[in-house]
Amino acid sequence: MCVRGCISLGWAGVSKGAMSGRVAKCDNSKTPKELFFLSKTSLRNLLTTSIILQAYEFFLFAGLMFLDMFVLMLLAMRYKYVDYTNVEGEKALEDKLEDKLEEAAGEESE
Repeated sequence: MCVRGCISLGWAGVSKGAMSGRVAKCDNSKTPKELFFLSKTSLRNLLTTSIILQAYEFFLFAGLMFLDMFVLMLLAMRYKYVDYTNVEGEKALEDKLEDKLEEAAGEESE
């Protein structure tokens, strides 16, 4: 019996002699050919599916990267640089603070 089911059941459109219950003649070379064809087709389908999934994954991560770049660009545009190396400006600020504290202390003592 071959894989394709060459045993006649009387309804599969086989020859008159096969309808009498005899086993129809199978071409034994068809079975390995069909095995290789189906194996090749299934492997091709698996590769195609994995390539398509990889493409979706690639575009997902690329989109997330561009979204992250956009957020970082907005943060960089709104960033205000503070110059901590301006020591004279700090001293002027400290002087103003000390003056305000002295004024506040002078008002409390009166």
